[in-house]
Amino acid sequence: MHSAPSPVIVSPDQPVPAEFDLLCEGCGYSLIGLMVDRCPECGASFDATALPLARIPWLYRKRLGRASAYLQTLRFALFSPRRFATELCRPVRISEQDAHRFRMVTIAIASLGAALALAGFLQYVVGFWPPRLLSVGLLALCAGVWLMTFVFLRMATDLPTFIWRGLPGKSDDLSPLHEYAAAPLVLALPGAVLFVALVFVLTGLIVRGEQLTAEGTLVMVAIGLVPLLWAWLAALIFMRTATRCSFRRVAGLALYLPAHWLMMWLLVWLIIGAVAFYGAAVLEWLGF
Repeated sequence: MHSAPSPVIVSPDQPVPAEFDLLCEGCGYSLIGLMVDRCPECGASFDATALPLARIPWLYRKRLGRASAYLQTLRFALFSPRRFATELCRPVRISEQDAHRFRMVTIAIASLGAALALAGFLQYVVGFWPPRLLSVGLLALCAGVWLMTFVFLRMATDLPTFIWRGLPGKSDDLSPLHEYAAAPLVLALPGAVLFVALVFVLTGLIVRGEQLTAEGTLVMVAIGLVPLLWAWLAALIFMRTATRCSFRRVAGLALYLPAHWLMMWLLVWLIIGAVAFYGAAVLEWLGF
């Protein structure tokens, strides 16, 4: 039983730590020093002349453990964004597929935060004890909020590659930066926990009756904006670091991102409205 490795944040100018040596992509076995083109552990073939994977913990989750690798990657992307982007721009393999998986996990966790905030608010409204949130209707409502938030974040972070047009490097080579720039969205989950705690601690200030007060609304909006603003800033830092583009180009992305998010939010509500309208029409036609 091996102990979990301590969190590691690497710098491009440092020697490669042992956690990030050449590994088999099938089983995570170290391939350093092998004179054959097959992994002795699982038998998978590999190209000894291929570029090594980037020193991003998420790419080594089979060795580090999924949870540990995810948390280390979050720490790296959140608190060292310039070094993170520089690492991805070295002559290494980035693995766009793995970057996409990282974004999907992050979005799922962030969406859970939205559902948790709603569940906590409803629990306060119906009474703190005994818990009465296990009804089918309320669970369905929370699930719907999770799905709506997931769809919105999925579309909002799926940025078109035209924003890289005319910049150094191919758009496909830079596209994983889109995926990892979603890392700050995970802060929605602790933000939701904080919001629920404030609802119960600041009784009467955040919620009055069954409605959020003006102060409560401001608190909710402020907590919700933190992940979005951090993701916005991360995208700008990633673009500037990866391409050394002009500040004018960065300013263009800074203006485009909020507009893109707003369009995706409106599109989600348009879809919800259409589903609700036609769903009600079908139910009426069926006699319900």
